[in-house]
Amino acid sequence: LNCIQKADKVLFSSYLISEDWLETLNPNCESLDEFYEPGKDRLTTYEEMVERILFYVRQGLNVCVAFYGHPGVCAYPGHEAIRRARQEGFRARMLPGVSAHDLLIADLGVDPALGCQSYEATDFLIRNRTPDPTCATILWQLGRVGISDEPDFESSFGAFNLSREFNERLTTLSVGYGFTYNANSADSGNAVTV
Repeated sequence: LNCIQKADKVLFSSYLISEDWLETLNPNCESLDEFYEPGKDRLTTYEEMVERILFYVRQGLNVCVAFYGHPGVCAYPGHEAIRRARQEGFRARMLPGVSAHDLLIADLGVDPALGCQSYEATDFLIRNRTPDPTCATILWQLGRVGISDEPDFESSFGAFNLSREFNERLTTLSVGYGFTYNANSADSGNAVTV
């Protein structure tokens, strides 16, 4: 909170973050959500966010950017803004936040020290990752399967049948973890929770 309060400019992505609350900490707040548009390429949105962050950094302002969850997990704009700022000679750092991973550990009462592997869902599919069934597997961003923020995604991996690929991988996972996954139930909107 100290960084937010002392910043000359606070930028934020407001999913699960209250703009009103942030403004009580620092009135110099600006949302990055204006860059999201239906049908717009996500990488374009992220690049615009990075450039907005750097716009204020280049003015010599002390900038704090607040992302929901952990700023380094599935968060291209944070990593890229820091990389570019440092490349341009500015001091930049990332502070930890409470992530979905932290919440899963607390809510499910599991200890990741006993073994835990974590994959972004599209990465898991296209790179044909082999999970270890003796420990927990977490697949992130299932709702974005097939949508990648990597600039060379299409040229590197091309198009493939995501529905088929995803169902095949879930079937493989289900066997390894000792439960039955029915691809038809997934198509009807039911979810498998392990």
